[in-house]
Amino acid sequence: PTTLPPLPSEGREMGAEYVCIRAGAFRADIRLRSILELNAAPFRKLMRLMRSAEGENRAAIDQLGAYFSAAAAETKAGLDAASQAFSNGWMDPKRHFLYQPQRRKNAQLKASLKNAKSRYDRVLKFQSIFKGEQNV
Repeated sequence: PTTLPPLPSEGREMGAEYVCIRAGAFRADIRLRSILELNAAPFRKLMRLMRSAEGENRAAIDQLGAYFSAAAAETKAGLDAASQAFSNGWMDPKRHFLYQPQRRKNAQLKASLKNAKSRYDRVLKFQSIFKGEQNV
């Protein structure tokens, strides 16, 4: 017979790394680092479930609020760093004597800036969903 692994909340992994959302018989243990990988619609549903049993989920609400504040600050710092690197490193390849390497470097700088911007926008989107469901 096979045994199921313990829930994260039952093991030693639980703590600041996971958030537990409950509503009646429903229970979800979600790793905080993975929460931004969810699609927006399931995240909204989780937030509605969390708000429906606000008394049970007070710790989860506080934990998510702190997480989104920290994640927004962290991704904003990453976006600022990528923006600074882009503005300092980008050069017009036509004016540079090494045309092809400069084009590659410009493309890498642009890609890192776009990735940082998309990460920051995603955190802000999820934070607004969290805050929007909080006010309902």
